[in-house]
Amino acid sequence: MREVPAVSDVGMLDRTGSTVTVLHDRDRPELFVAPRDGRRMSPWPQLRRAGFGVVFMVFSGVFLVFSRMVLFGF
Repeated sequence: MREVPAVSDVGMLDRTGSTVTVLHDRDRPELFVAPRDGRRMSPWPQLRRAGFGVVFMVFSGVFLVFSRMVLFGF
């Protein structure tokens, strides 16, 4: 069977030819996850995304403050 998990903690989604443990909701079996270790999802992908968001916001804030200082002599 070939499907795409709702959430993945594995860089590559195509694991053709390998045995994969799937965790699913009994009421909605179309929603499933296929964790790397077969037991639980890794928090690292979400933490990386959040970290990137924080760095982007800080950079944007510094850029806006600096550009305002340059333009208006603040």
